[in-house]
Amino acid sequence: MIKNILQFFLKYLARGILHKYQPEVIGITGSVGKTTTKETVAQILKRTNKRFRKSIKNYNNEIGVPLTIIGCPSGKSSFRKWIQVFRKAIKLLIKKDPSYPEVLILEMGIDRPGDMEYLQSIVQPTIGVVTAVGPTHLEFFENVEQIRDEKMSLVEKIPEEGWSILNYDHSLIREKKEELKSAVLTFGLQEEAMIRAEELKISRQGLQFNLILDNQKETINLPLVVSKSFVYALLAGTAVGQAYNLSLSEIKAALEGFQPPRGRMNLIDGVADSLIIDDTYNASPQSTFPALETVVFLQSNRKVIVLGDMLELGSYSKEGHYEVGKKVAEIEADLLIIIGSRAKNIAKGARENGLLEKKIKTFNSHKEIICFLKKFLQKEDLVLVKGSQGARMDKIVKGIMKNPQKASQLLVRQGPEWS
Repeated sequence: MIKNILQFFLKYLARGILHKYQPEVIGITGSVGKTTTKETVAQILKRTNKRFRKSIKNYNNEIGVPLTIIGCPSGKSSFRKWIQVFRKAIKLLIKKDPSYPEVLILEMGIDRPGDMEYLQSIVQPTIGVVTAVGPTHLEFFENVEQIRDEKMSLVEKIPEEGWSILNYDHSLIREKKEELKSAVLTFGLQEEAMIRAEELKISRQGLQFNLILDNQKETINLPLVVSKSFVYALLAGTAVGQAYNLSLSEIKAALEGFQPPRGRMNLIDGVADSLIIDDTYNASPQSTFPALETVVFLQSNRKVIVLGDMLELGSYSKEGHYEVGKKVAEIEADLLIIIGSRAKNIAKGARENGLLEKKIKTFNSHKEIICFLKKFLQKEDLVLVKGSQGARMDKIVKGIMKNPQKASQLLVRQGPEWS
């Protein structure tokens, strides 16, 4: 009841603020890549000299979207803090704030049917980005096509003078582009994409690729990026840059200033001179496959894979975990460590596809894994740590990083609310 009342007031305050200030709105949705795309778009908008605000943290639902519009963090369980939120919103409505953003970059996430319709009852973006579609919410949808339709409803309502930015490499998204009334920009690795990346190279020195736009080409160098999965976010950001009439050289300069958000394929020094790939922000099969491919590209002594449960997969959970295990076997990992009841199917998939039993270890706690790895890891070992937010795999990274005193600067979920 309290949440419903809170949601009601936030909705109408946010709508009032949008009506008064009329900012341009860039809405971003997708099964994976929303936050990274948001960060890339923000990097691009720095080149436009426009005042902008991006979604606070990963605020992308019926509470989070209005909070970003208002410009306040969540009050959580504090009545006093919620009063402060409402005071700020009312002040914005009563008195014109000349510093209010000209552009809002909003993540717009969905969990259930009807979620996007609700978010669009608050805000109508003029630019919409669909990053990807995958089986990340199948506990509330019957199939992936229903998830696609829910997410695509974002761009279906983009006006004719707006832009719909679509991942061309996803056939489920691509096949809907002709139904849109707005201008469309597509991005991807396929030759037919309007904005594309070619000749991708990845190493410990980072990611390099050629960016192709309007028959022009620029080589992009990203020393802090070690996963090809980021390319899609960078291409989506490029499309937003094109919508704002930025030149290719301006876009190149913006992209090369990109840094991966915390918990998304970041390289962190580990104990015993090992190297950790921290990908603990969240997990789905769709995001785990490219993370595992990165392990292959980076030179190492031994490949150690530490995986936790992937949540919100619904009917696809068993198969999804099994397929990830199969991929672990394909990359010939030297050791697979799992934690969580769902992750047992990762072990099964690895075992049944050729990974030796002695290379698979199951633990019941983060502490056990940390104690084991501190003894096991050697110089030049590469350790991928990944799992859904609820699996709290960031605890393992903190336990095996060389300088744990830097955890608050480098890792996700280090605030007091997570302790």
